Amino acid sequence: MVPRYVWLGMIIVAFFAGIGSGHLLFSAPVSVVETQTHVAEHMESHISPWAGEQTREIKSLSARELDGLKHGHGVGMATMAELNSYPGPRHALDLAEPLNLTTEQRIKIERLYEDVMEQSIPLSRQLIEVEREMNEKFADRTISSENLSELVQKSGEIHWQLRNAHLQAHLKTVDILNQEQISRYNQLRGYT
Repeated sequence: MVPRYVWLGMIIVAFFAGIGSGHLLFSAPVSVVETQTHVAEHMESHISPWAGEQTREIKSLSARELDGLKHGHGVGMATMAELNSYPGPRHALDLAEPLNLTTEQRIKIERLYEDVMEQSIPLSRQLIEVEREMNEKFADRTISSENLSELVQKSGEIHWQLRNAHLQAHLKTVDILNQEQISRYNQLRGYT
């Protein structure tokens, strides 16, 4: 049997909940478990999507991004091109056989890939160092408005150059492949 004071409390809560919603509600009593569940769900909604990421080497870069940048990879910088049927040179080379690349196409794409790597590896290293410096300044609480602005601008400029290099490579790859190969590439990559 539920004590009277518990019933009275539940009636008052239901009454005021009804007023707040514009409806007067009287419903069955809410159990402690239901209340605890509601509170837990509310608390979970405030958990950051970055919870658990505070151990990252550089907080602004995931392990995947950091590893990719160290190797000169685009780490999503050319997604716009990729998803709009502009194949990337690295993936085109990976798919050379099923795309039936000619020797001439292979040579051109290999040169293109070497060029983008020649540009992107030093830029990637620069970006990592700027992000590391910014991270360290936040970590040791020496970041200021001035050095933050300088570092963000430097990071943005390097990111722009890096992204441009990867997008340009996708643009040039389209000029080397024929339409049938581009369609096959999209199919093999799971886009169609």
